[in-house]
Amino acid sequence: MTTADLSTLTVSSPQESLETIRVVLDNSEGPARDIVALNAGAAIYASGLEGDLNAGVTAALESLSSGAARERLARLVELSNSF
Repeated sequence: MTTADLSTLTVSSPQESLETIRVVLDNSEGPARDIVALNAGAAIYASGLEGDLNAGVTAALESLSSGAARERLARLVELSNSF
């Protein structure tokens, strides 16, 4: 992962935000995916599911590349729409 200018992550509308989320869930390389992987990896590590941050980030990247992250979001949307 490399550093990126904050402007590459800035969105100005809900539609742009949704597009960024879709890009990340499509596992497209870039700063948005890196930020998601780092944050998710930290959460995976902090929850004790992995033994260190690097392993947590690797697990997050695997979830994105396998489509598991996209599937989890789809299930969450389905559940929230059922109320």
